[in-house]
Amino acid sequence: MLPPFSPELRSVAGILAPIAILFAGVLIAAIWPTVKHALTGRGRRPTPPEPIIWILTFLFIIVGTLSSVVINWPLPPPPAVSLAGDDGSFVYDEAVQDDTQFQPGQRFAKSWRLYNKGNTEWKNYEARRIFGTLGLSGFVDLNVRDGTLFSPGVTFWKGWALHNCGTNTWTNYIAKRTGGDLKGPSIIPVAVTSGHQDVALWAQFTAPATLTRQSIAWYQLEDAQGHPIAGIQFDVCIKTET
Repeated sequence: MLPPFSPELRSVAGILAPIAILFAGVLIAAIWPTVKHALTGRGRRPTPPEPIIWILTFLFIIVGTLSSVVINWPLPPPPAVSLAGDDGSFVYDEAVQDDTQFQPGQRFAKSWRLYNKGNTEWKNYEARRIFGTLGLSGFVDLNVRDGTLFSPGVTFWKGWALHNCGTNTWTNYIAKRTGGDLKGPSIIPVAVTSGHQDVALWAQFTAPATLTRQSIAWYQLEDAQGHPIAGIQFDVCIKTET
């Protein structure tokens, strides 16, 4: 079978087909008496059409026929999509389009449409916040989720994103360790952070040298005077044994 015709050619054929068929019909009506007399030999012989009429008749018949063939030529089946592994993509916003206006403090529900392009079933998957200020209070893990498995004695970096929900600038703030057995710093400095802005905190930790199912370190955000900031406590929790 010949390859499918291009969409452009199909579009042209869709325009030519009805025009060619219309003119062919008019010209066939003009030459039909002559053709009928030639086939039957009955009646008075009509005046033969001019040669150009014959040429145009056959031309329009050919153009109309070919156009119809192009229009109705079968399209190939779409190729099978087979993407191995875990793969997905964002499709569109289902609710609350970008730049939608809300009143200060107004609550709303946001939803998205995602597409699983891979061959792995999405089961117990979640969308994790990476950064941003909208609706955020407290902290977000930037890496090393709770319960991450490490080899004994491994050193690693842990990051959090904190959001300043107020209007005061965080100056000389710290994250002070409040407990836990995981080896790490007692104080994590916090960069100057304006109101309604995010700040990233990073600290280095060392996994226990022995096998354990939980090792943790807790931190509390404090201002320059050592006062704890309510609602901003965070931790890192790992394990060295499954």
